[in-house]
Amino acid sequence: ACLRTLSSRVLPEMFNAYVKLHAEGEGQDASIAGHSRQVALNAVQSYVQVAEPGLVGNLFKTLVARMLKATTAEAGAGAMAEAVPVAELANAIVPHLAAEFLELALKVFAPMLSSGGAAAEDDKGTAAVLQRTAYRAISGILQHDASGKLGDASKILELWAMLRDARQTC
Repeated sequence: ACLRTLSSRVLPEMFNAYVKLHAEGEGQDASIAGHSRQVALNAVQSYVQVAEPGLVGNLFKTLVARMLKATTAEAGAGAMAEAVPVAELANAIVPHLAAEFLELALKVFAPMLSSGGAAAEDDKGTAAVLQRTAYRAISGILQHDASGKLGDASKILELWAMLRDARQTC
């Protein structure tokens, strides 16, 4: 009960710490930085399990807004670099979202499947990482207990078409 009460303050701090950890890991040994990031994501996932579902949904919407802001055309290179850790955080909490947020998650991550062709050469690596994150998020959405409530067959067919088209960009 105490952890649940503190989650509204602790989780945003964990998110900020992860983004900072991600930025500091650039240029370091990839295996060490990757391990540190995975440990931090596991901690976030564990803490999200005890948080109120409404809070988790609101935090997801905040992460999505940050991610979309970072990936827009007006965003600079620094903002694009923030898109990766924010997308990874959003992906990490997908399995713990309430059913009403799954469609939003699908709308956010599905377009990222085919965004492999970034305009700037510097953004190609970032776009590839975001694409991999989107695949993991879609997998998490489809494995979610409430994924059967995503809608009718036409949405499933749209998703399959998007997955087929995205394979051509990999």
